[in-house]
Amino acid sequence: YDIYYPRCPELPEIAWERGIQTFRLLLANGACPNAEPPMSIYRRPWIKHRPIIHATIDSSMGMDMINMLIDHGVDFPESYEGGSGKISLFARAVRNGHPDLIRFFFEREGAMIDINEEVPETTFSQRGSLLHATAGSGRLANVQFLLDHGADPLKMNANGWLPVHEACQGRHLEIIELLWPLTCTAAVPDLANYRTKDGHTAFHLARCWTSYNPENPEVEVHSMRLFRFFKEK
Repeated sequence: YDIYYPRCPELPEIAWERGIQTFRLLLANGACPNAEPPMSIYRRPWIKHRPIIHATIDSSMGMDMINMLIDHGVDFPESYEGGSGKISLFARAVRNGHPDLIRFFFEREGAMIDINEEVPETTFSQRGSLLHATAGSGRLANVQFLLDHGADPLKMNANGWLPVHEACQGRHLEIIELLWPLTCTAAVPDLANYRTKDGHTAFHLARCWTSYNPENPEVEVHSMRLFRFFKEK
């Protein structure tokens, strides 16, 4: 937002298309995807150089920029870097959520992938497994993809949350319905009454009482569907 030129932010789809055009223009005029930023007195010395592929995976809405970088000889860092807060390229793609990115890096990294890798805490999510992150995002196909390739629905994070709890917090009913029978096993027989270390139950996280929104009547309909689901449990 520019105070001298007031305007509303562009829709992500429009901003993404303009970003692709800018990306293509820079590369066509000699920008090197492997160049490191120059030394500067304004750059904090403890901030390490971050490969461009990281930022591209984190923010992409498709494979366009990734393919352009590959065509211009981008260097891919080691898949798993290790250390605090560092994650694999596949995990970055999962956290992004775009299915094309997930499939590309799954095929590229192959046997090196840890399907239950932990991703660090972000502004919008707790630390947890890839399945935690995907369940909270609301993308059913991505959840099914991880499960099909061996993701553990019983893996807990530091607060005792299971992936199904992330789905409940996001009120993603289809994902809850998918994960519930996989989670309510001998390991967690009474999932409906299981309380996490920070005091939550699945029902409380789903906020079934969030039923009134005069601008969107579907909120009440969805809340009632969630309520009926938990009532049967």
